[in-house]
Amino acid sequence: MALAKNALKRFKTLRHPGIVAFMDGAENDNQVIIGTEPVTPLTLALGKDPSLADDQNFLALGLYKIASAVKFLNSDVQMTHGFIRITSIYITKSGEWRLGGLDVASNLKDVQPILVDWGSRMPDSYKYSPPECGNGVWSGVLDNPVHCIDSWGFGCLLYEVFNNTILPSRDVLTNVAKIPKSLLPHYKHLLTSNPKARHDVATVLERSKVSGYFVNEFIGVCSALEEFSIKDSHEKDQFLNKLNNSLETFPADFCKHKILPELIKALEFGGAGSKALTPILKIGNKLDQAEFDTLLVPILVKMFALPDRAIRVSLCENLGGFIDKLNPRVLNDKIFPHLSTGFSDTNAVVRECSLRSVLLISPKLNERIVNNDLLRFLAKLQGDEEPGIRANTTICLGKLAPTLTDSTRKKVLIPAFSRALHDTFPPTRNAGLLAFSATVEYYSPQEIATKVIPANSALLLDPERHIRTQAFKNLDMFLGRLKGVSDGMGETAEVTVGVNGGGTGAVGSSGSSGGAQDGWAGWAVGALGGAIAKAASGTAAVVSPTGVSGVRVSGDAGRRSGEEVRRSGSGVSVPSMQSNSSNVGVSGGGVGGSGGFGSVNPNVSSFGSVGQSNGGGVSSFGSVGQSSGAGGMKLGGGGMSLKPKLAAAAVNVEDWNDDWEQKPKVATVQARAPSPAKGAGWDDDWDAQSSATSIRATSPMTSFGAMGGPGSSSGVSSFGGMGTGSGAASGASLADREAEKQRKREQLALLREQKKAAIAAKKQTQ
Repeated sequence: MALAKNALKRFKTLRHPGIVAFMDGAENDNQVIIGTEPVTPLTLALGKDPSLADDQNFLALGLYKIASAVKFLNSDVQMTHGFIRITSIYITKSGEWRLGGLDVASNLKDVQPILVDWGSRMPDSYKYSPPECGNGVWSGVLDNPVHCIDSWGFGCLLYEVFNNTILPSRDVLTNVAKIPKSLLPHYKHLLTSNPKARHDVATVLERSKVSGYFVNEFIGVCSALEEFSIKDSHEKDQFLNKLNNSLETFPADFCKHKILPELIKALEFGGAGSKALTPILKIGNKLDQAEFDTLLVPILVKMFALPDRAIRVSLCENLGGFIDKLNPRVLNDKIFPHLSTGFSDTNAVVRECSLRSVLLISPKLNERIVNNDLLRFLAKLQGDEEPGIRANTTICLGKLAPTLTDSTRKKVLIPAFSRALHDTFPPTRNAGLLAFSATVEYYSPQEIATKVIPANSALLLDPERHIRTQAFKNLDMFLGRLKGVSDGMGETAEVTVGVNGGGTGAVGSSGSSGGAQDGWAGWAVGALGGAIAKAASGTAAVVSPTGVSGVRVSGDAGRRSGEEVRRSGSGVSVPSMQSNSSNVGVSGGGVGGSGGFGSVNPNVSSFGSVGQSNGGGVSSFGSVGQSSGAGGMKLGGGGMSLKPKLAAAAVNVEDWNDDWEQKPKVATVQARAPSPAKGAGWDDDWDAQSSATSIRATSPMTSFGAMGGPGSSSGVSSFGGMGTGSGAASGASLADREAEKQRKREQLALLREQKKAAIAAKKQTQ
């Protein structure tokens, strides 16, 4: 009990980094309880891991710590430990040695030191006792210097450590084969038989630090680490650089449990700055998952939240070292919200590093972030003022494509890569070409034919040779894919594929219906189709096939007027102007209304509507012509002249939005027709009269196509549409069609003559 109570007393009063740290304790008449930091006996640790006995860094640092503790006891507090041996040494989780066994620690100036009474009764005291106490009489220590007992004990400890054994007897101390040469002179002075000439441990420590065993990089780093908080900024930078270069040679446990906590403390409170992050993250690679979550994740979350740009750049540059151990939930909920601020940072270096980190974190980001938040940031970066960032954004998006959903890929990839192809920075254009090539599997044949190939072909004459070469490679690949698709389609020529996701043209069931496209009527519709396709390439405006219809978004339905031309026998009659309600608008003849989209109105035929007429006729774009009569033909629901002419459209389409949606913001089309002719209601230019047309569009292209319904006579349908019927016209032979063409040519010539005559008559009257 006396030894235990003395130990409790000394643990409470002695505080030193080299002595086992006291946590709490209690005593009563029957027992003494001493609580310390978690430690393991050195002998037990060496038994579990024999490799520690050969680790020179481990041994050097351990002996340095024990020598420092003995110096503290002997020189600073004038006490004698009296029980220094390998069984009194403990190690912490970090591998640092601690001095314990304070059972007989005494101040020799006390009236009755416990060392004098109990020294000879300690276990194996005869092996570790100096010559002056060889007879078991320890009272002689009172006449010698305070360090004599501990110096002898430290010499015995050196023998045990380097021979990896417990001292068998005092006689083996003369065996110095395994003692390091740099320690050998000090070893002999520690074990001299004359106590007055025996060196103290403090002397050995100081001399070995200057040019001896304790001149060790590992020891130097550890000592500087403990003094880090009192160093100036220049010394801190030097130390961190040195630590980063030497870290791989240090014991793993020491790095995890000693260096890492000290660096984290310095980073948070000591002003270490971003340079402390590199060694911290290096040590993080040595941690298992549980240790990483406990030790490193909290500090990483805290560091990402800091506004320090240098820390953010360092985190992004070292992200690859710890991303595999980072929990996806932590990344999505706690780190990405802070990381994403770097995409819009005013510093280009921060934006660049944030962009480069995307490919590392994307596999762990959830679908919502990848397909929404992340793409919005990338869309902005593709228009960045730094050309290198624009190029890297395109590369990043190309590599990110496999993680996107199908709908997102269809909406984003082609617009984004096409945008890159128009960049002024050559590497960005090249990146766009390479991205198209790498993501070709995600495009349908229709997209390749209508979007990808036109976009790539623009670079066939690029000023940069390597870009031209890549453009040709891309086109060869795309054309090869389309040829394979084409070869598999067979000989069918009646399939019309819609453009840009639009509808598909109808497939006629009668081969003779296709003949209606030939000749004058087919030429007229074809000419209109070319004009409308030209306007629709920049806008999504819906234009009346007659060039007559007035379209407005709101208010009363517009009205249109035109001239209806009827064919009767071989002559052509031109009745006066008449109006109808075949307008497209919100009200009146609007969508679903009279003559509007999808409406059914006799004598009125507009986009998508069903035209019905007693005389039979030609329906407008996408409509179905039905008639019960024969012979007559009416071009357009609202009437038109025999020489249709679409007025030039002023198209203003803004660039694509930054979110890469495949739609322009607002497109406006203004179409104006010439003024009506003076006198007799004749149109000098053979143009149908129309009012100004203003259309708001939300898609860049509209496809037209419908399927003609049944009727008793044939009808001429719109783009891609084919009319079917059971009348005589449906069975017209080739000769009949040629005759019909000739009649139409004659009619056209007659109309020209009539116009010339009318113009001449008007001049005469003037």
